[in-house]
Parts: sequence; structure tokens; C-alpha cells
Amino acid sequence: MELLRSLKPSKKDRIMDLVEAVGIDVTAWKASGPANPSFCYQWGFASDDRNRILLCLWYDDCGLDADGVLQRWNFRDYIKQIESDGGPKAGRARRVDELLQDAWRLKVPIRVALVEESERKKAAKKEGDPSKPDFRELDPVPWRLTHYDWMTGECVLRRGLGDVDRELDSVERGHGGPTVIAEVTPENEVASSNQRSDELLEDLIAEVTRTDIPSTTRDALIQARVGQGSFRAALIKAWDGRCAVTGCKELAVLRASHVKPWRRSNDSERLDSSNGLLLTANLDAMFDTGLISFTDDGGMLLSEEIGVDSAAELGLPAPLRIALSEIQRRYMDFHRAERFRADIRR
Repeated sequence: MELLRSLKPSKKDRIMDLVEAVGIDVTAWKASGPANPSFCYQWGFASDDRNRILLCLWYDDCGLDADGVLQRWNFRDYIKQIESDGGPKAGRARRVDELLQDAWRLKVPIRVALVEESERKKAAKKEGDPSKPDFRELDPVPWRLTHYDWMTGECVLRRGLGDVDRELDSVERGHGGPTVIAEVTPENEVASSNQRSDELLEDLIAEVTRTDIPSTTRDALIQARVGQGSFRAALIKAWDGRCAVTGCKELAVLRASHVKPWRRSNDSERLDSSNGLLLTANLDAMFDTGLISFTDDGGMLLSEEIGVDSAAELGLPAPLRIALSEIQRRYMDFHRAERFRADIRR
């Protein structure tokens, strides 16, 4: 507890000075005056490249465990609680959540300014009264995100950079195992698993920050992007709980794969089970990277980039087990035209 007490701020530094102290450009802020509410009332600040991030966090939210000082937050839940008030707080909280996403994605440390109310003000405070800091100091020790859940917004910030690798969140773990892809050789340009992960994270960030759709739709889209939720459930039902090609019924190794790529689909198509196949992990990777596709009658098309020996070892080509519907054929036509890596070998 002595460590926590040592972090309690005892003076009120000007927020603009703290932002400048961590290396974030405040030229525009200075020009408009240090008390400009467009700047000084924000809870999060960042450089244009997001390599420097400063968050204002309440001292009272700090906790202590065996690994040191930490704070647990879910700004998305907080946004839901306060956005009905119609004030600016929801926007400030949303910016903090966006900066946390940037910090998690870019693996950069976070500087923290701890703020605190006076004990006298706390004692006189009534329920519903807003909190206003009487003290504000920059923690000289950088903090880091050790966990950020893309699906829910739950996160853990820890004081100190440490030497422990960041936890992998549920999305980055792939919800059930690693993705297996075809062997990559210098002669081809098959997307690596790292590239696919980067695309996934970029897509999730885009969905998480959307404000043009209801939260229920946004959550469904996020689930669909990672092959979960109602999209996966519908594919399991459509394909009798088995791989569309091999008939494998081990759900742990089956992936919900979009036929028309996510980035080329509208919201309706992204959630449409007709725009999906239930495939084993290796077939999902090959289909996603365009190494295989299917004809309207369900025959498998193999790219010339798959060696004859590799195809034989994988038992390919092999047809779809169930005939495609008209709408499924339309999606598959797009995959053949835009995704499939010709030349074709059947």
C-alpha cells in the first residue's frame, strides 16, 4: 500500500504542460490558449503517429496486486452509461478507448497523469455530483496495456513496462487455435498468417469505432468477422455441423469462412450465411488466400501455385458435399473472379 500512497498526486500541474512534457505537439493548443476547452477537458492525448499517448486517470481507480499497480477499465461500458446524458463525456471516453486500441495495436507505452479530488471535496460530495480534479501529476513511470479485449473493450493497464509479453486477447488467439496455411515459397505471394492477422485487427478496429449503426449490429459484425456468433451458428446448421468439403465434424477445427471477402462486402453480406462456408482450418486458409475455389456445381478449383505433391498429400481436389443455392453461386462467382489465384488446375 505504501507504493500506492506514493503515487497520490499532491499538486496540480497544468494539463498542457504535461502533454508537452511527454513529447506531444501542443503548438495549436498554445496558440488558442491553455484554457481552450477543446483541448484542456480531454481525457486522452496523442501524437499524430500515436507513438506517444497520455491518459488522465483517477488515482482512486488504481489497484495493487502481486505484479504491481494496475487499473482495470471498460470505457465502452462507461460510454453506454453516460451517452444518454447528452454531454461531452461520452466523446471524451470514446477517444480514450480509441487511444487504447492504438496502444494495443502499435505496442507503445502509455504515459499517465494521475488526478485526484481533495478529501474535503470528497466528503461533501453527493451522489451524481461530477468529479473535478484538485490535483494532477504526471507519473514518471510509463504504463503499458497488458490486455485489451477487442470484443468487449475490457482492458488492463499496468504501471511499468516490465519484461512480460502482452497477453493475447481472444481475437488474436483465433478463437480455438492457430490458422494453418499453405507452405509459402519465394516464388509465390500467398498472404502469411501475420498479414491475415493484421487485416483482421484493422477490420475489427474499423467495426469497433463505428457510430453509424446500432450497437447490436456492430456486435454481430464483430462476431462475424472473427467467425463467431450467429454467422458461425448459421453455417454450422447449414452444413450439418461438418466441413463443407471433408465432412470433418470436429467443431474446434472448423472455421466460418466468408466467400465474398469481408472488405468487399456490405453489412448485409457480411452477416449473410449464404456468403459463407464451414471449412477446416487448412482449407479455410487456402480458400481465403485464393489457392482454391469452387465451380457452380461444387467442383474444387486448384491454383497452379499448389504443387501436385502437396495437392495429393492434402487429398485435393475434393468437391463440396452439398449443392450450392443460387445466392451461394453468386457469391462463389465473385470469389472465382476476384479472389481465386489462377492459373486453374482441376
